[in-house]
Amino acid sequence: MNKYKFAVQVSAPMREVWKLDIVVGIRKCREVHKTESGAPLYVRKWLEVDLVDGTVAKENDWIVQDVCDNWHVMNDDEYQVRKDDEI
Repeated sequence: MNKYKFAVQVSAPMREVWKLDIVVGIRKCREVHKTESGAPLYVRKWLEVDLVDGTVAKENDWIVQDVCDNWHVMNDDEYQVRKDDEI
């Protein structure tokens, strides 16, 4: 039996993520990096999802529900290794 019964990745479109009861907020984040003279060099943007237990899932993380109905946040590398775990 698979250990995880549901998984959704934090990426657009966010409709599926927003429908989860554990999600309390989705935030668009932005960070501007500037040159030494103060001119904008590049802007980094990402999404963050706030979960009811205080956990934050960042863009490309996975929100995963196990067979005992516990929720976990895994980065993509961790999810790829653990997604087929069995109990």
